[in-house]
Amino acid sequence: MKKNEELIEDALSKITLEMLNNLEYGEGIELNEEYILYHYFDSEVVEVNHTATWDNMFAVLWSNEEIIFEQLY
Repeated sequence: MKKNEELIEDALSKITLEMLNNLEYGEGIELNEEYILYHYFDSEVVEVNHTATWDNMFAVLWSNEEIIFEQLY
């Protein structure tokens, strides 16, 4: 079983620019057994949330060249 930090690192490492650019409003992509990438249906906000508690872990910001993760917890 992976530790929480390993699960977070694993989840963040799977997020790509292509994935973010194609994410629809209200769509979620399971990153691993603990975390989901979610684009809120009513805003431009994209976050990495804990699957079981739905706690907001990271806000995801991106441009055509880079992805920035803003820690929320």
